[in-house]
Amino acid sequence: DTLIGFLRGRGVEAKKPVYRPLHLYFAKYRGKYHGAEDLWRRAVSLPIYPSLSARDATRVVEAVRAFPG
Repeated sequence: DTLIGFLRGRGVEAKKPVYRPLHLYFAKYRGKYHGAEDLWRRAVSLPIYPSLSARDATRVVEAVRAFPG
């Protein structure tokens, strides 16, 4: 959340991932794949789409690199 707020302050829209790990849809598997769940909780979706210009991609990378955390 801190990184997302930091990026927004620099004009980069970042969000939490939309999709959950598949095993979370089945109650009997919840909590059994700790690594996947941890990565999902910490993951951030950055802008990526076909019309993203090289200039905008560079701006995203620079904003992420400037993050102090």
